[in-house]
Amino acid sequence: VMVTLEADVQDPFGQAVLGNSITLTPGTLTVGIDAGRLRVHCLTQAGAEELLRGEMNRRIAALTRR
Repeated sequence: VMVTLEADVQDPFGQAVLGNSITLTPGTLTVGIDAGRLRVHCLTQAGAEELLRGEMNRRIAALTRR
């Protein structure tokens, strides 16, 4: 399943951290980042739904907030 995720963090560093964190999650692979949108391949629909719920996105945004 391919999904597009809008990054909560706006700076390139935070987006890279988000993409790498997603890729470290089993069953997911960030295949591209463009203008704050991440393209992610998920092995299952359940994995895609979990990603789109946004918990990882919120955590990385909080981590990179200055």
